[in-house]
Amino acid sequence: MPQVKKQAVRDAILQAAFELFSTQGYVQTSQSQIAQAAGIATSNIYSYFGSKLDILYELALPWMLNQIDNLERDAKKIADSRRRLARILTGLWQDIPAADNCFAYNIMQALATIGPEELYSREALMVLESRITAIIRDCLPPKRYALLEDHAFTHLAFMALDGFILNQRIRGKSRRMEQIIDVTCTMLLGR
Repeated sequence: MPQVKKQAVRDAILQAAFELFSTQGYVQTSQSQIAQAAGIATSNIYSYFGSKLDILYELALPWMLNQIDNLERDAKKIADSRRRLARILTGLWQDIPAADNCFAYNIMQALATIGPEELYSREALMVLESRITAIIRDCLPPKRYALLEDHAFTHLAFMALDGFILNQRIRGKSRRMEQIIDVTCTMLLGR
């Protein structure tokens, strides 16, 4: 008889994994710990997810989209385009790396552990880049839109995000964040 998957069990696995990843990190969290925290047998995890990486992928995109939704909501409240852009960059490079006990660090840990044989899809990154590009575009004068073509700047911003995530995990907030944001705003706005 085929196994019937239950949404409550799936949700319990995801909740347990999120809490464990947030408190002890991706690498230090085992599937047996996730199962124990979810109140199920370890073998049951495989009925819902192929691997610990699959669990993280399931958590990471909605988490990042929620962070971006909050950032966009905050930014829309700011009329001045330079201040709005600075808020977006602060959210991307400072707030997201620190959120939920550096949850974003788990993504970096996971990606650092996969081998070339494991599937890595850039789909999630492309979705996130598109969202951030649109939010930043709303801050720029039309003559500066070319800076955002093909999401090139946003890809650079996400590469910088990786560095800020590592820095947040190791040292905390970057001491030069305000200067970095000011320089980036000047570059993007041309003033």
